[in-house]
Amino acid sequence: MSVMLWRANLIGCAYRYDQIPRYSLPEVVMVGRSNVGKSSLINAMIGAKLAKVSKTPGKTRSINFFKVHGEPPFVLVDLPGYGFASRSGEERDLWKKTIERYFSSARMSLVLHLVDFRHGFLENDRQMEGYLEGIGLPVGVVFTKADKISGSKRKATLDRYVKEGFRCQVGPFLVSASTGFGLSELKSRLAQWLIDTCVTDKMD
Repeated sequence: MSVMLWRANLIGCAYRYDQIPRYSLPEVVMVGRSNVGKSSLINAMIGAKLAKVSKTPGKTRSINFFKVHGEPPFVLVDLPGYGFASRSGEERDLWKKTIERYFSSARMSLVLHLVDFRHGFLENDRQMEGYLEGIGLPVGVVFTKADKISGSKRKATLDRYVKEGFRCQVGPFLVSASTGFGLSELKSRLAQWLIDTCVTDKMD
């Protein structure tokens, strides 16, 4: 199957839980620090500039839903980045309640946890890891900005992170949105995961 010809369109933006669109497709959620390159990766995966990219970390203020016309079709969900400090306490509290309710809704098939390859798991990455483990969601770890580490050092860097330990059911993946490195493998494995879990769900 060809996974490199994905097309996508924005089907909804939610600032509150009651604004979240309803559909029957499998759902893949992207989470990560506000400067991890989430929007750039989404655009690289779908081959279009649908997710807004900003030089200022944490500009994503809504939960954004993109319908991906791949094989199989699914919805890619972009959550606001964590670790930001430029929001009011009231706004952060609203997002926290919205996102916690969203995660508890059991809508998602997989969470892609994005981590900056240069830094590995920082404290708030570990907090997110623990949160996802606590609610029992399957996780794929995606190390972004792999091009910032020289090719000769990538394996040793990844081996160090693996030795430190992290929770991961799919991957880990090394990717670069700017060069395209690793995107084909990420998309192929993601498509296979969706096919396998969709078939299992139907059999159950």
